[in-house]
Amino acid sequence: MADRFIGELYQPWRRRLDVVLRQDHAAGEKLFVDYAGATIPIHDPQRGPERQAAIFVAVLGAGNYTYAEATDSQGLENWLGSHIRTFEFMGGVPKTLRATCSKAIYTVIERPAHTGGPAVQGNFPCSIR
Repeated sequence: MADRFIGELYQPWRRRLDVVLRQDHAAGEKLFVDYAGATIPIHDPQRGPERQAAIFVAVLGAGNYTYAEATDSQGLENWLGSHIRTFEFMGGVPKTLRATCSKAIYTVIERPAHTGGPAVQGNFPCSIR
């Protein structure tokens, strides 16, 4: 009887909830890094015509402390430089970096079809736990 009563209260309450994946992060444990999807235009009168910039974003899991900057491209040099400036800004290095499949991390190596076709090579091993 008690189970039925709880079920009658629980089901209507559950239907009102949003589906959310909550994650707990210890302070300084994880830094999530990626480039924002779209580029932005940069207008610099001294360097000539408008050009596009990629937006690098780094967020600490606990507290959502955020660093962002614009770079010329998503190349490896900019990727590594953005990490260095992020660590300087935050005053330290997290225990773990969590990166998505940024173009800077992985290179597709063209191989002949008889060897299995294209392969993916990691350029930034620290991004993989």
